[in-house]
Amino acid sequence: MFKNRLTRSRPGDIQVSVCLEAEDEFVTRSWPQEGGSVAVARDPSGMTRQLLLQLGAQDRALLLRCALRHDAAGGLRLFWLGITHLGGTGPLILAAGLPWFACCQLHEASELALLALVLSHLVVQVIKRTVSRARPSTVDRLVRLVTEPDRFSFPSGHATASMSVALAYGAAFPNWSVPLLVMALLVGFSRVRLRVHYPSDVLVGQLIAIITLVVLSSFMR
Repeated sequence: MFKNRLTRSRPGDIQVSVCLEAEDEFVTRSWPQEGGSVAVARDPSGMTRQLLLQLGAQDRALLLRCALRHDAAGGLRLFWLGITHLGGTGPLILAAGLPWFACCQLHEASELALLALVLSHLVVQVIKRTVSRARPSTVDRLVRLVTEPDRFSFPSGHATASMSVALAYGAAFPNWSVPLLVMALLVGFSRVRLRVHYPSDVLVGQLIAIITLVVLSSFMR
């Protein structure tokens, strides 16, 4: 009797799509699978896996809600392309590096921005290659609307870099902090709009930038 209750499908079970690489097809299965409840009871890690699956489903649903439609107006797509390119390597290196040749407070802000940019980039690259989360275009077959710099999705390098530079200059010049923060948030959101990152990729990238600035600021006082 007890075994039957545990193995019977419940309303709380969720559906998971699994890609079978050998057959190149998607198969939808319920989670937990038959007998899965017994495994969860014996192994706490099963609860963690189930939680991660649920969070992943929510992440994907939010991406689908925020991503640009295929038939979006050309002007709207160009707007988000322009925003996302502001978080690219070239513009951010210029923004962080050029003021280094100035003096006084602007020079110090540039120094902090460069350090934050380099350090956060190293952290992002280590995490990307450790986690190896595939991008939405690979997992969910979403057509990307901008070129992907690499095949790793988690975390977002654009979101991390733009937030790092924005926080560095915002800390030195409080009057600039709001527009800089808004611009960094828009860059992060553009990565979701253009279908190259999940929302959690962006949020974690921005969190890395915040932690990096806090650590660097404490050492540079």
